Amino acid sequence: MRVIRTSFIIVFCIISALFLAYQGVYWMVQNNKKAQYAELVSFFDSQEVRGDIEKVLKSKDPHAFTEAGAIRKYDLDYSSIAEGTGRSIRVLINGDPSIYLGVKYIFINSKWQMSIVTSSNKLQQLLKSTE
Repeated sequence: MRVIRTSFIIVFCIISALFLAYQGVYWMVQNNKKAQYAELVSFFDSQEVRGDIEKVLKSKDPHAFTEAGAIRKYDLDYSSIAEGTGRSIRVLINGDPSIYLGVKYIFINSKWQMSIVTSSNKLQQLLKSTE
């Protein structure tokens, strides 16, 4: 009887220790994700990235950010931030989620550089209609 009780206590202690270790690792992973997200938000909020985005928008619409232009304003969609082979975000045009520009940055020569720019069909139609 004493052996069974001792075995039960040992098994219970091992399971408790494993559970606490799992909870600790889970907590560290969640805090790391929050820190990564904050880093990505600050990256996309930088003047350099915003300047790159504005250059692309002005190349697509020379009258961008004026009354004559099709593109009047842009917002960054922070819920679309992704990181994998690079850092990407969706740029919403004129506050409409269906009119957007997808931007991706990759790390080349010790520097983040814009590599891929995609645009939605509605943005292409909007730009064609104002020509």
